[in-house]
Amino acid sequence: MSNIKARTFLHVAAALALTASGAVDATTYCVSTGAQLASALSEADSNNQDDVIKVMLGVKTNSAAASGAPRWRYAATASDADNSLELSGNWTSGCVARAAQVPLTVLDAELDGPALEIVLAADSIAEIRISDLRKQIAADKNQIPRR
Repeated sequence: MSNIKARTFLHVAAALALTASGAVDATTYCVSTGAQLASALSEADSNNQDDVIKVMLGVKTNSAAASGAPRWRYAATASDADNSLELSGNWTSGCVARAAQVPLTVLDAELDGPALEIVLAADSIAEIRISDLRKQIAADKNQIPRR
């Protein structure tokens, strides 16, 4: 069996095992600022748990990142190599509901490096899901790109 087929088989087997065992407890974060998102990603990449990060509506920036570095980064440690990450935007206040429009949650790199970087180990079987987020590098936060 080729390496790709074996890895695909393992992903499917792991997904079926999780489905059969019922709901998996996950650490859930509700963030409203770019700094809170950076903190949640930092905690999530090493807590040895499945993680759900809900990002509220609006343009998010993170000027605390070094110049040229990704504004937000998730680098799973060995302890998180088999845990999932769900990162989603368009959440209303308190993360109780999602706005039904095109993604209105924007990760703005402010012309200074990549907006988001996801790093997994070569042997990782983590499941990463990202939805309803838009990345941009625009300097003007009022110029949110449209589809």
